[in-house]
Amino acid sequence: MARLGGEAGDAIDVFLAQAAEAETGGDAPCLDAFLADYVVRPGRGKSGLSVKRDLEAGRDEVRVMTVHGAKGLEAPVVVVIDGCEPLGRNDPPLLGLDPAADGPLPPVWTGGRTQDCAATLRARSALQARAREEHNRLLYVAMTRAADHLVIAPYRGATRETPASWCEMVRIGLERGLGPGEAVETEHGPVTIWRDGSAAALAAAAETTAPPEPESVPDWLFSNAAPEAEAAPPLSPSGALGAADGQRQPRRRLGDAEARRRGALIHLLLEHLPRIEPARRAEAAERFTRARAPALEEGKRKELVRAVLRLIETPDLAPLFSTQARAEVALSGRIVVDGIARDVTGRIDRLVVEDGRVILCDFKTGRPPADDAPLPEREAAQVALYARLAAAIWPEHRITALLVWTSGPVVRRVEESR
Repeated sequence: MARLGGEAGDAIDVFLAQAAEAETGGDAPCLDAFLADYVVRPGRGKSGLSVKRDLEAGRDEVRVMTVHGAKGLEAPVVVVIDGCEPLGRNDPPLLGLDPAADGPLPPVWTGGRTQDCAATLRARSALQARAREEHNRLLYVAMTRAADHLVIAPYRGATRETPASWCEMVRIGLERGLGPGEAVETEHGPVTIWRDGSAAALAAAAETTAPPEPESVPDWLFSNAAPEAEAAPPLSPSGALGAADGQRQPRRRLGDAEARRRGALIHLLLEHLPRIEPARRAEAAERFTRARAPALEEGKRKELVRAVLRLIETPDLAPLFSTQARAEVALSGRIVVDGIARDVTGRIDRLVVEDGRVILCDFKTGRPPADDAPLPEREAAQVALYARLAAAIWPEHRITALLVWTSGPVVRRVEESR
């Protein structure tokens, strides 16, 4: 802000507000989708974000901007600099031709207008017609930015103005609608002034403007709006049991700061280590845990790294750590739960789609259940929702959902379906 000025704070505030909205919105937060909104790509309807500032904010300054940049803004005094460039001077040398009966045609490299054939002349005329429409639209935008005073200042170089120049279009339009303006001599040359509210202007406007016909009032304006049914809250698989009634009871383990830190480290290692060559994984994991958890005892750090490497090398989980697998996959969709269509958002720890099947898993860093014990209800419901959501996204694939406890590891299959 010291380099760019206080206005940079507006852009920073907008970015932070958008980030907060993306994090707490209805869809699953996704960094790629969030950043894509700030990337200008050809053919996209949404090309980044822009910050519109109030020009009446009392700043003692003159704003210089293009007509495109002034869209949506207003100022007491607007000066439009008209270069009086004639249309058609900067036609591109490559002209796109109308498609033929057997398909589209490539663009044609053309010379001057005198060298046009019938096809290139039609293409050039269509191009100039679109340019005239844009020329007129920009003039409308430029004129309507002024709240009190509009100054049209033609800049005449070697080329004089033409009837298509903005200054001439404005002069001709004002003379037709309001009559001749007031000529004033200034030190910079003659100036013509039209004032809104003069007797001549009001008289001319009254003659050309017919009073509007009164409109009938629609009946729906006096009727009560129908009550709207409140939408069911979205289901989050990580809190599936409490999503319907909004009650979420934290587990006791979440109160242990060291357990939370250990769980976060394990998830981060499982996310990033599979992308590293196997020979370098142990060293990378040691350096990572030392940097992210320097207060953790060395023995606990090494045991954590060994557990993660042992899990990655488990043969039954090899597809989940292949190059085709993805980590921290955000999914959202709509499924039917107890006869009610519900929005579902979630984030899957690991997912792979290959050979007509989808394998997904959720890692747990707590104590695993006994071999003969049923799966914990909360964890099983969470992964079951993941599986149903994946089945709606990949209906032709076989879905395999796994719960994996990192200590051991212990792998339990929750659901497998077509």
